[in-house]
Amino acid sequence: MWACYAYGGIYSPFLPWVLIIPLLSFLYLPTTGLIRNVLFIQIFGSVGIFSLLVVTGAPFPSIDLKEFQLLGLVSITSASIYVAMMALYFANVYYANVLREQNAFERELGSLDVLADNLRNLTQAAEQATAAKADFVASMSHELRTPLNAVIGYSQLLLEDAEDEGDEETARDLEHIYGAGTHLLRLVDDILDFSKIEAGKMTTHVSTGQLGESMDGVAAEIRDSLTLRNHSLICETSDGATPLNLDWHALKKATSHLIEGIATSGNGGVIRIHSTLLSGKYLRLNILDPNVRTAKVDSEKLFDIFSDESDTSATKYGGAGISMALSLKFVQMMGGDISANVDRNGRREFTILIPITLETKNKPQMAA
Repeated sequence: MWACYAYGGIYSPFLPWVLIIPLLSFLYLPTTGLIRNVLFIQIFGSVGIFSLLVVTGAPFPSIDLKEFQLLGLVSITSASIYVAMMALYFANVYYANVLREQNAFERELGSLDVLADNLRNLTQAAEQATAAKADFVASMSHELRTPLNAVIGYSQLLLEDAEDEGDEETARDLEHIYGAGTHLLRLVDDILDFSKIEAGKMTTHVSTGQLGESMDGVAAEIRDSLTLRNHSLICETSDGATPLNLDWHALKKATSHLIEGIATSGNGGVIRIHSTLLSGKYLRLNILDPNVRTAKVDSEKLFDIFSDESDTSATKYGGAGISMALSLKFVQMMGGDISANVDRNGRREFTILIPITLETKNKPQMAA
């Protein structure tokens, strides 16, 4: 800067370097620090003073610029070459960074492709395993049904003969055999239903019906089972006569399995069901468990297949077994959900929420 001042001012052959030297400072100095700040102050201070001298018209030292023509050409040529070299250098650096980032991106993309392939393979394997499981369960269910039907049929015939002959002791034993066979057959059917829903092979069948009739059907189907477990059922239905479009078979299955799960894990009492419509869009069933529970409700464990609230085996001592899990499966198949909470008295309250559509009758149009 001050070489320009001493040798020609703004016409000095050293003026091109005034642009190159600050550029070098910006490129090679650290981004922060005392040295960088001091150099900035020096550069901008010198430029400011030099600009002030030029603007105010202060006289520069007089020299013969003709003597510096050759030096000016060399200075300009050197500055141009240096600028070109810096441009090439930083272009190569930038290009190398671009290549490095591109290679890293390609490696990351390749790893994502491998991960996607693995996920597709795992998904395909899971689908095949689910299909194989469904086929196995269906086959085993058929194989189990045949001997079970024979056991149930023969035990029923022997039970009738024992009752006709007045052999009470044999009749009691045959009742146990008949009841156990019937229970096992129902459990096989439940496992088959569970497998079908998981495999997506069970579809909904929507029809028009009334809620009151459906709840009466549920009560009639499970009344004997509840009586054996010292339970009874009370159904309270709001808007029971309103026609609804719903899968009534799935609703009966979901409700009956949930009630059986409550009765199986309880000590007796009155199970209450209250059903109501919410804004004509949802059907809500509130089912109250009469037994007081000290433990907090764990919904994830409660609706897990073959889980039990106690440490004992559900399949060995008659716990809730598959009933709760199958009830949730039927509700989810209809697009709904089940939640469980404990009221202030320590009793569990189950809420079934299912989307519905109301049956609308087309009114006849009047002739014009």
